[in-house]
Amino acid sequence: MKKVLVALSMVMMSMTAFASSDAPVDMNALWKNFGYRAIVFVLLVVIIVKLAKNLSLIFWTRELQTSKKLSKMPKKHPRVLRLK
Repeated sequence: MKKVLVALSMVMMSMTAFASSDAPVDMNALWKNFGYRAIVFVLLVVIIVKLAKNLSLIFWTRELQTSKKLSKMPKKHPRVLRLK
């Protein structure tokens, strides 16, 4: 249901600008342009999600490895430094 509402809101927002003009409008060209823009948007989102997923996996595996190394190291100074 959410997908239908998102699609309808995108169509409504894109068509309101053309409905406010007095010039005759070629609806086939408008739908073709809208289709191209929607396809490019979806491809851009897919690419960004895949890149972000790969980069986040790399980052979190490095962080996990460093935290494991730090937890294995002995604590040399258990006392808290007190300021005078």
